[in-house]
This record gives sequence, structure tokens and C-alpha cells, in this order.
Amino acid sequence: MPTTTQKSVFDRPPRGVRKIVLATNIAETSITIDDVVYVVDCGKIKMKNFDVENNIATLKSEWVSLANARQRKGRAGRVQPGVCYHLYTRAREMTLENYPLPEMLRSRLEEVILQLKILQLGQAEPFLQRVMDPPDPRVLEISLKVGKDYENPGEIDAKIIPAGARQQSIMAPCTEISSPKVVSSVSCEELKEGAREKHLLHTLNALDSDENLTPLGYHLANLPLDPQTGKMILMGAMFSCIDPIFSVAASLTFKDPFVIPLGKEDQVNKCKIELSNGSKSDHLVIAEAVKLWEQAKTHGHSRDFCWDYFLSQNTLNLLKDMKEQFARYLYDMNFLSEQDVKAPTSNVNSNNLSLVKAIICAGLYPNIAIIKYDNSLLLFKGRMSVKRRNHTGKVIIKLSTPEDGRVELHPKSINEKMSDFES
Repeated sequence: MPTTTQKSVFDRPPRGVRKIVLATNIAETSITIDDVVYVVDCGKIKMKNFDVENNIATLKSEWVSLANARQRKGRAGRVQPGVCYHLYTRAREMTLENYPLPEMLRSRLEEVILQLKILQLGQAEPFLQRVMDPPDPRVLEISLKVGKDYENPGEIDAKIIPAGARQQSIMAPCTEISSPKVVSSVSCEELKEGAREKHLLHTLNALDSDENLTPLGYHLANLPLDPQTGKMILMGAMFSCIDPIFSVAASLTFKDPFVIPLGKEDQVNKCKIELSNGSKSDHLVIAEAVKLWEQAKTHGHSRDFCWDYFLSQNTLNLLKDMKEQFARYLYDMNFLSEQDVKAPTSNVNSNNLSLVKAIICAGLYPNIAIIKYDNSLLLFKGRMSVKRRNHTGKVIIKLSTPEDGRVELHPKSINEKMSDFES
């Protein structure tokens, strides 16, 4: 809903008209609407958490805490008597936690660890175990410990890179392919070495073996971004292709600008395929959409463009603002000579799609999946020829990750029905 429309919640309705406000948990503490008398509390909240078992960030609906319930009750009758209805039983209320889980206990710790290092507070694990609410040791292990090799690196032929754990991307051995979120080319030897499960900060070269900040780690610690996205925009600046890289980084940090109306999923997918220009990359679809929207905006038909391609104007405006913020950060760090995202000197290689894919791949690494070739798949003349199909006629492509085992391409990916990828 546009911001201008949201502001209408503060307007008093005409006599005889009842105003009903639908609100997220932002209404618990951030705003007061003085004419609200009744509050209906559904008892649920969407909370960002970190799933240790699957090593992914989640946003799931869960029961509120008693503190949340009190805040919601307080929205009723701020300036006059009011009533709050809680849509759960007293038995359920007795099972609610007193307070929400502290953020440190439901987040990845890479950004926290980088801040500890730049403040020179010593080894991360002993320090974090002394805080009021120590994080789960398994979360620390994900960030700091070195794991085992992948079972059989010799089987690795291709890879797919998910956006932080949101969607998966793909890439063939020594090729450029991408799926729900990116890829580019790396050598097969690098890919095999990359299958080694080292902790993220070490894999990103942000920390050395003694847990000291590297030069890259120092710069990542000074960026208000997760380390993977931070590395991506730094490399985009170094290789002079900031416009498409900033578009991808902004969408990964915020959200996808596409809107999918019910019943129009196929039309949206056709628009995405059109925007992909044959790149087979969901990341580059977003970069192209942002670029064409910016061009349409300069000519005054951005709204028509958004309508035709099922894009959110508000989301695109926010992505544009984020790109400008990235440029200011890197300008202040002397990685850019000027703050203009469209500056020619900062976009010399923006049309080199292979390089752009490689940078996205380097940023999202080590979030990878692997294509295993067996007797059903043949690789010849640099192209993948697939023999076996399922009962629907869809080509069978086997994907797996070292942590999760068998995985599938996301249904919203433009590569979901692809079976042939150029090397």
C-alpha cells in the first residue's frame, strides 16, 4: 500500500462510518491512532529467526509473547476508554513466553563477529558466551568452525547459488548459468575446493586462520550489510560494474520487486523470461527490470512500465534509494570516485554479463548446490544433454547441497523448467 494511502489511517471517518485498520506488529509500539477504541489481537506474529538445523533465515508465523500482547492491548483507547479482544484462550495465554527471544538468539552472527573484531574485543566465542543471553553454540560453530569435506568432490560438476538461503541459483562446471539467484564461471578446481565446509567468514576471506580481520574483513565490518552482500558490492566497485551489482544486492537485502497477482503466475513468468534476455539468471532479471524502470522513469512512464511487467513502484523506489546509499558508502571508503550510480567510470563493465555473474557468484558463495551427473545425463561439446524425464515429461536434474542433501529449483525461478545450459 502506498505511503500516502497509509497516512489516511489518521483521518477521522465521517459520522456513521466505522474505520477499520489492518496493521502488522509495527502498530504495537510505533504509532498511535487517537480514535481507535477497539483492538482485535490475533495472537500471532511473523518473527525473523535463524534455523540452526537447516542453516537458513526464516520468517514464520508464531505465537506472540505476553509483552507483545500487552503492547497490542495498549493500542486500544490511548486517549479514551477502549477494549481489546485477544483471539486465543486463557490456556494458550498461560503457555506464552514473557518476552520475545532476544535478537542475538535468532540471528546469524557474522555481522556481530565482524563488529567484535573491528572493536578488538578478542576471540569471538569466549566473548559471546559472556553476554546476558549467550547464543546457541551451534550458531557460533556455523560462523567460526571448520567442517568436513564434501563427501565426494570428484562428483561436483556444476553449482547453484541461493540468495542467502532464500532461493537457489545454478551454474555448470566452468560455465555461467544462473537460477533463482545467480552464477558465473569459476574453475572446476576452485569449485571442488569450495565444497569444503569452512565457516562463512573464513570462506569469504574476512578472517584469517587466527581469527584476525583481513583487509577485506575490515571493509566488510565498516559496511552496514551482511558480509556476502558487502563483498558483492565491493567487487562490483573494483570491477567497475556497480549499476547491475547494486540492483541485485539491493533486491537481496530488501525484496524482489515483482508482484504476482493470483491467477497470473504464468504471465509474470513470461515477463521475467522476456527481461532475462536469455541470460538464464534470476538475478539479472531483477537488474534488467530496475534498469528499464529507471529509464522509463526519466521519460515519465514508469507506472505504465510497472503495470506491464508486474512490478511494484514502491519497491523499485526503495531499491533505487538503497543503490544510492551503497554508492555513498563506497565513495566514503574511497572505492568510488563519485557517488553517481550511473557514472560511466564506475560502469565500464556493466554490460559484461559473464563478469557480473561471476561477481554475484563470488558474493553469494559458499551458498551452493551441486548438479551431479549420472548415467542419465551426458556432457558433450560443452552442452548438457539430458536423457531421462519424469512422468510429466520434465527433464530430471539432480541437485544437492553438502548440508541439505537433495534440493529443487524454486518454482518461481525462470530456470525451473530449463534443462540445457551453455558452458
